[in-house]
Amino acid sequence: MNLQLIKTSCMDKVFLDGPARGSALLCTSHFGGERFAFQYALCADTDARMRVVLTAPSFVTIHLVGHVPAQFVMYADHDDDVLTDRPGLFPDPLMPLPETLFLPAGQWHTLWVESLGTDAAPGAYDVEICIYDGDALIAHDIQTLTLLPGTLPPQELLHTNWVHYDCIAARHGCLPFDEDFWGILPRWLTNAADHGINCLLTPLFTPPLDTAVGGERTTAQLVGVEQHGDTYTFDFSQLTRFIALAQRCGITHFELSHLFTQWGAKAAPKIMLWRDGLLERAFGWGTPATGPEYANFLRQFLPQLTALLRQLGLADRVFFHVSDEPSQSNMESYASARALVAPLIEGFACFDALSDYDFYREGLVPLPVPSNDHIAPFVQNGVEPLWTYYCCGQYKQVANRFFCFPTYRNRILGTQMFLHDCKGFLHWGYNFYNTQYSKRPINPWAVTDAGGAFPAGDSFIVYPGPDGQVLSSTRQKVFHIALQDQIALDWAAQLLGREVVENTIKQLARQDITFANYPRNAEFCQLLRMRINAMMIGAMEAVQ
Repeated sequence: MNLQLIKTSCMDKVFLDGPARGSALLCTSHFGGERFAFQYALCADTDARMRVVLTAPSFVTIHLVGHVPAQFVMYADHDDDVLTDRPGLFPDPLMPLPETLFLPAGQWHTLWVESLGTDAAPGAYDVEICIYDGDALIAHDIQTLTLLPGTLPPQELLHTNWVHYDCIAARHGCLPFDEDFWGILPRWLTNAADHGINCLLTPLFTPPLDTAVGGERTTAQLVGVEQHGDTYTFDFSQLTRFIALAQRCGITHFELSHLFTQWGAKAAPKIMLWRDGLLERAFGWGTPATGPEYANFLRQFLPQLTALLRQLGLADRVFFHVSDEPSQSNMESYASARALVAPLIEGFACFDALSDYDFYREGLVPLPVPSNDHIAPFVQNGVEPLWTYYCCGQYKQVANRFFCFPTYRNRILGTQMFLHDCKGFLHWGYNFYNTQYSKRPINPWAVTDAGGAFPAGDSFIVYPGPDGQVLSSTRQKVFHIALQDQIALDWAAQLLGREVVENTIKQLARQDITFANYPRNAEFCQLLRMRINAMMIGAMEAVQ
């Protein structure tokens, strides 16, 4: 038997039919507290069952990169910078390494080796991999990782990637916020926080997102409501339990679910309440957004909610929403909804994802979150703080995380956000395991395109595992590395001066980097971190 073992950076996606490209592992140094990853690609010329042994420091782990199907890979009019637009099996989920690894002849499989972020002493650490066929050693490699002096500063960028609580419950056979669900939820929130999500979508009421007009999603509501005529009373005990749990898991900020329906704020969200001893739906698509019934509800609810948030010390750590992704055609309805709630949430931040600068110019959205392909007018007009987002529509030229995109289109975002001094990033799909408009649940291990709605990789970035576990993806890991790039560049700017860092980036890129223009290769981000790391170490040594 002949086994090929190829070491490669985390910037490769190795398909089963190969070949493994083997992009050079250029940067092997990282700071304390920083995650770092690389890969080994393996291919045998005969069917083989092997045993993989990793000898490494305790902060280094190894996983098998699994493969999942993708049918809708990309829109027909995509740009040229894709790995493939053909359906097939794509490398993505990170699986526990089996005791015996089966390699069918001619297939490439990949091992993901990760340094988890440690406070170990600076120095060189060897990571040794041995692969055995029975008792025979058939492949061997040693990779030295250098842990640099200094600890990567905490992340300042606010990052929200919407957690869909109904989808967690559906995959684990429980209901949102029943006791079984509360036992599972910490694993999901910890995974999110461990990968840079520090701002959490909080379902005051079932979030009015990705829901068919006239339809409804499984109830995921934290606030208890009881109605007595025109008067409402509120039970915030589940909300305070949720906030306390999220904080223990590492969440620092909270993004409250939208107060009106998506795409224009035309109706109230679904709200369940107790009336005459019965739990029933009181609001929804049939409730006009600014009609007297819902306006009366909000005028009672929001003052009590904001008083609670202030009591919890969260006044400067909470964001409200009006409606997601409004457009010119519904500016009037959005404006009316905004006018209703603005005096009720005075003193609290409010933001929405949008692509039209007019909403900001007209003062309707005080903190706009433009998509990265519509951000230019916001940058040109000096909007601060600057946030951005992407979703399925951002598939030409700009960064994104689709299965079919080369990994540098995922990682480059960190450098782009540094250069534009971005303070926040939003994505809608941490774990959306439904078809479009939430008409039915899907199995994310079999359906990765929301039932043919979005290119594979848009709607989720983690996978549900057994016993309430959550499994990461290579895309999640690389995106987190991109966030670390931004942190390192910000840190370097403090030590060396921002102009020095920006000039270093430009010289290495040989171009001005924008959200649509950037180096199209797997080496740039690695070379940049090598250069920046060396400059920072030099600066730190100079002041000692």
